[in-house]
Amino acid sequence: MEPPWIAICISQEGVLKSDLFGEDLSKLFPVAEPDCSDSGTFDNALEFLLMTGRSLQESVMMMVPEA
Repeated sequence: MEPPWIAICISQEGVLKSDLFGEDLSKLFPVAEPDCSDSGTFDNALEFLLMTGRSLQESVMMMVPEA
């Protein structure tokens, strides 16, 4: 059984919009691949954020909570 947050990522793909990608946004899906490990899914999400034009620093700060 996949973790619930993967199902959340997949369920939100239908409502994502991008001025940068427009209709081509669907080419970036799936954001999280269901059969990946936790670290693989983290990599998928980080790569997605980078593809949307965010910097590496901004993307990592969005994914890792402050201590």
